[in-house]
Amino acid sequence: MIIEAWYYDTDDLYWGGVNDLYDTGGAVIFASSWEWENGTSGQLALANAMGVSSTAPDFNWSPHYVWDAGHPIVQGITDWSQSDPGINIKNTWMTVSDAVPVTGWNASPTPGQAGICVANDGVSVISGYTPGYANDGVNIWENILGFMWSGQALQESTWGAIKASF
Repeated sequence: MIIEAWYYDTDDLYWGGVNDLYDTGGAVIFASSWEWENGTSGQLALANAMGVSSTAPDFNWSPHYVWDAGHPIVQGITDWSQSDPGINIKNTWMTVSDAVPVTGWNASPTPGQAGICVANDGVSVISGYTPGYANDGVNIWENILGFMWSGQALQESTWGAIKASF
């Protein structure tokens, strides 16, 4: 399940259901939201379940850094800068409890400044960094998805082929 909530009010999403799927192992999840701390429908509860204890919004053009250079999510990525699509970039700094930070908002690992983190289930990803804004977003997404699905090759498909498989 992929949730990359950029800007719109994220309270319309049923976060409790996402949290239930995560807690029961029913889904591998990528979750990024600009409303972790201000949402009213369970955003922070999901973050807590995934191993993030608190968040703080970042409405600036903060640079982003690799903290674990050996992690598959960061392999081959040299440009972590972002471009504003005209709505003001909204990222989040995270304090982790038992998630594992891979990137962050400071040049070296610093409490309260984690960016992309591997959640405590070891395969899901919780992120304060919004890949959709990234100048190298396609490659970042390929790395994230490749990590989440255990290195299985991503394959192009059509809606008809997906629908026919059910």
